Amino acid sequence: MRKLTTGTGRRGLNLLRLAGRSIRLARSDEAAVAAEARRYLAQSMGELKGLPQKIGQILAMSEAPQAAAFDELTEAGAALDFSVVERVLAQEWRRPWREVLSELNPQARAASLGQVHQGRLPDGQVVAVKVQYPGIARAIETDLRLLGWLAAPMGAFRRQFNLAGYREELLRDLEEELDYTVEAANQHQYHFLSQVQPNLVVPRVYGELSTPRVLVTAWEDGAGLRHVAETWSEGERKAAGRALLEHAFGFFRHGFVHADLHPGNFRFRKTTDGGVALVLYDFGCIFRGEPEHRLALLRLIGMTEANADDDPYPLFLKLGFDPAYLEPIADRLPGLCRVLFEPFILASPYHVSRWHLGERVAGVLGEDRWNFRIAGPPSLILLMRMFHGLIHALATLDVELPWRFLLEPIRQQFSQAVDALALAEPPQPARGFGNVAKHLRIHVKREGQTRVQLTSPMQMIDQLDATLDVELRGQIAAQGIDLHEIVARVRASGYRPQEVFRLTTAEKDIRVWLE
Repeated sequence: MRKLTTGTGRRGLNLLRLAGRSIRLARSDEAAVAAEARRYLAQSMGELKGLPQKIGQILAMSEAPQAAAFDELTEAGAALDFSVVERVLAQEWRRPWREVLSELNPQARAASLGQVHQGRLPDGQVVAVKVQYPGIARAIETDLRLLGWLAAPMGAFRRQFNLAGYREELLRDLEEELDYTVEAANQHQYHFLSQVQPNLVVPRVYGELSTPRVLVTAWEDGAGLRHVAETWSEGERKAAGRALLEHAFGFFRHGFVHADLHPGNFRFRKTTDGGVALVLYDFGCIFRGEPEHRLALLRLIGMTEANADDDPYPLFLKLGFDPAYLEPIADRLPGLCRVLFEPFILASPYHVSRWHLGERVAGVLGEDRWNFRIAGPPSLILLMRMFHGLIHALATLDVELPWRFLLEPIRQQFSQAVDALALAEPPQPARGFGNVAKHLRIHVKREGQTRVQLTSPMQMIDQLDATLDVELRGQIAAQGIDLHEIVARVRASGYRPQEVFRLTTAEKDIRVWLE
């Protein structure tokens, strides 16, 4: 690996080159040129380490069809020369590594802030030795200083958007990630949790050998996400997905959760009883939520499922949303909640490929989606990052899972506290869930007689095209009815009760509506 660039001038130049490659990629029309540009872009991100590589890891988990080009940034990368690692270990341990370990593999798993070597203690215990890149703290500081450029295109608009708050959250998280003593404490807390959660494996920390730049833990291995998705049976993949989902839901119970669930930070292991355990690594990025925030989220999920006249607006305020920007879209929050919490409220197992979260949120909020983004508190960014990684992993595993069933014991455990949660502003039933449709109804008559009468969950409106048979879709198209435009109209209304469409032919009378 080339020497890590940390100075502001050189690193700024490298980041500008990175931006140039990104622009060329966006402008490329030829598939071969675009593929080559993506390869160079991913390679550059890996060489720069720090923030660029972390951004690449997020890109690898995106819904874009080209996301696979960045997969290598989640699993491997160019490692430091072993002689550099030896010097770091000697500085941190104040003695040569051979006086501490009986073996140390020069080959490493490289990541954004450091790399991991397999070693062995004198007693034979196999360990993971994580060594921080020399100068990476300075490189991160440079990246964060240059991050201010991102606000320039926003002009005066950035005064409303709390960019400083997001940068502060990012800085606080990265400062913790750069101090391996903080990571060791996080991992120790997680290791204690794993003792009572059978499907969770967290490597033991060797605190006496760990320093701010070196972390030593027990070596725990397993199968990577891609390998599991491609080679394990459907039942095994479901067990792997369930382990991930139960871990994520642990946030509601314990108040903290691993927030960096990219594929390089976890593995799966088959257990002797036929189950699957989740093996977690890299505990530098942990989200810790306020108790009232967890209760507010649980209450939002509950009222969305009940679809009563409750107004969700006060609960969004409880989560820290800015009322100045949230108030103009308050009447659309119930419809938005039906999209945001869809997997949590449906009784049947859920496949995340049905969610289409970004498209449907944009459909509900339209041009006002910036209000929702600006109103959102920076403090929740790590929680969103965790769910981003979770959704990517579940999509890769390609399984349906019972989200609502798995969350139910937690909701019951905290039900009294959820009901007792005090709200700063009284709810207004006029803008509550009573204005959101509960069902999609399809009624087909032939010669005056009812032939089809189907009642489905309201969410089926987003799959209207797939709900109707081929013959009926052809008749609808012949009448000039555009189903995509209809679904867009329904989303923009916040999924309110309404006539979806009506089609009358010589043989049939077809009515579709939300109620």
